[in-house]
Amino acid sequence: MIFMKNTPKIFLGVLLIFLSSFVRADDQQIIDSLWGVTKNSTDIVDKAEAYVTLTEYLYVAYPDTVIPLCEIAIELIDSEYEELEGLDSTLQNRILSIQSTAFNNIGYMYDTQGQVSSALDKYFLAIKIQEKMKDNRGLSSSYMNIGYLYKQQKDYESARQYYEKSYQCKIALKDTGGMGNYFLNLGGYFEDFQEFDSARYCYRQSYKFFEVVGFKLGIASALNNIGYTYKNGTNIDSAQFYYEKANIIFHEIKSQE
Repeated sequence: MIFMKNTPKIFLGVLLIFLSSFVRADDQQIIDSLWGVTKNSTDIVDKAEAYVTLTEYLYVAYPDTVIPLCEIAIELIDSEYEELEGLDSTLQNRILSIQSTAFNNIGYMYDTQGQVSSALDKYFLAIKIQEKMKDNRGLSSSYMNIGYLYKQQKDYESARQYYEKSYQCKIALKDTGGMGNYFLNLGGYFEDFQEFDSARYCYRQSYKFFEVVGFKLGIASALNNIGYTYKNGTNIDSAQFYYEKANIIFHEIKSQE
């Protein structure tokens, strides 16, 4: 039996947990279409949006593409729109969404590379735009990413502060899956203090929220992490029980790819 500890991350405004690093055939059709937009469209906003959307499909297998593609999107928008005031509100919000997502994704990649200062700079640029838009979904993701980054740096006070900010956004959105992600991350926070009972409570809450929305990867991660808390509490039998439940679901997911 292999003991695993999964710590999901936020990307593109949603919780994504990937168990493989290849592009599926149906995704490839979407990717080809998006590349077509970047090459053939004469609409700057369409092109910028396509570049950012491509990163959602490429970042697992080709992580080095994320920053340059997002930077291209930002440059395209900046070259065409020096000021957004006076634009149609729908177009303005679309442009702001592209910009905030691009900054968030660049920040995420800097985060994975250990470039903390650069990651925070980009996350806060994303937040500035999201606050202007009153974009609770985007804010929730950016706040959670910042909280996770601070946790990794062992700045626990700041981490908890941003986790709570993210949670308030999720409540406003009635985002059940997002609340599952919040408790999953909060459980990791308590683990760092060796507070395994509190961590276990959070993971159980996470499990309940993920079960409501039927998010199998989240369910498996929560079960897996419950097992981890028992393992560290030296209750090996309980740990093994939850690891096995998690692995059954992980294998089901894998077999469906």
